[in-house]
Amino acid sequence: MPLPRLPKDFPTSVQDWAEGYFTHEAKRLNCAVPIQHAIEAYKLVGKGSIDYKTFIERLKSWAESKGYVYNPKEVVNTRDGYFTLDIPDVSYYRGARVEDRSETTIAICAYIQTSPDIPIPVFTTRKSFWDLVTVDYPLD
Repeated sequence: MPLPRLPKDFPTSVQDWAEGYFTHEAKRLNCAVPIQHAIEAYKLVGKGSIDYKTFIERLKSWAESKGYVYNPKEVVNTRDGYFTLDIPDVSYYRGARVEDRSETTIAICAYIQTSPDIPIPVFTTRKSFWDLVTVDYPLD
């Protein structure tokens, strides 16, 4: 079965950015990635601003073109089809990440599954979000 092609109006810059951001080496495939973090990374490389809906649509198209599954049904946990996680607030003290489990934020996430054979972890608020993913976040 051939892979779906990217729509003609799909911006090449988004495709190029996604190719570099969602990689096995960066540990952003087969795991939870907060959409806000991805959008911020997109902006950092000078790609301009983009809203959640447009970003998610383009990310879904990119994933389909690669033969990947964007947010498999096992991770979707809202009525409107999103995957959300309760993420502890994080700050930095002398270069070390400090997690505040008393303050959390509900984040819309992307889970890009590269193969149906790869098991999906059980996401729970009992386990720290940061134990489930690796996110490179610039130190301020």
